[in-house]
Amino acid sequence: NALAANFTSTFTTDSISPTVVSSVPAINATLVNPAAPLSLTFSEPIDPASVTYSTTISTGSVSLAAGAAQVFGCFSFNPTSTVVTFTPLAPLTAATGHSFSASAGVTDLGGLALTPYTAPFTTQ
Repeated sequence: NALAANFTSTFTTDSISPTVVSSVPAINATLVNPAAPLSLTFSEPIDPASVTYSTTISTGSVSLAAGAAQVFGCFSFNPTSTVVTFTPLAPLTAATGHSFSASAGVTDLGGLALTPYTAPFTTQ
């Protein structure tokens, strides 16, 4: 069967990897409230299933550490999957350097890997 009219279709492919555009706390922040949740804002929606946490930085896609010690907590996402919030299970250690990181294990909805990001900060 022949088409009654010509058919045209267009599409775009995603070739741009997601990035972290901001974090709370910011890079090198000081006097951060030890009980406050932390968040990462991405340049585009991310795949929530790609956000994993582990006791070792090498196997988790998002990590929070105080020195060499991992910090445990829970993730939540905004409705558009552009912000992930990490809430520690207990207040962070006071007057201590921490590192909030996201690895290339985080991907966008098309499967492209995040440009790795680390935000060091110090609690009050």
